[in-house]
Amino acid sequence: MLYSAAPDLIVPMLWAHSGFAEPDGIRPMLAKHKRLWSDLTFRSSHGSGGNVDPSWAKLFAELPNHFMIGTDTYTPERWYFVEEHASRSRTWLQSLPRALAERIAWKNATDLPNWALKIKD
Repeated sequence: MLYSAAPDLIVPMLWAHSGFAEPDGIRPMLAKHKRLWSDLTFRSSHGSGGNVDPSWAKLFAELPNHFMIGTDTYTPERWYFVEEHASRSRTWLQSLPRALAERIAWKNATDLPNWALKIKD
């Protein structure tokens, strides 16, 4: 990981797909690296069947400012799935408290530059 190569790195970083780790692997990374944000793109373990997994819900509540929804459109074929992915995200987000769902859905992304500047080492 970049933090291993540059331990004094102070720029904000978005962890793509949260490394495909589960909450017990994500929690210590976010706790250790205050300028690390977790991307939920291209994953489904956090919210399937329209509900948020309890271990993910706990992590979201513990670190509400460090998660973001996105879409992974690295090839043109992926554009066909953007609406489907957005719909699935909207569904599982509804099972969270509204303020937390809004943080993950869009507010964290818009606030990221401000949060990154406010963090004190």
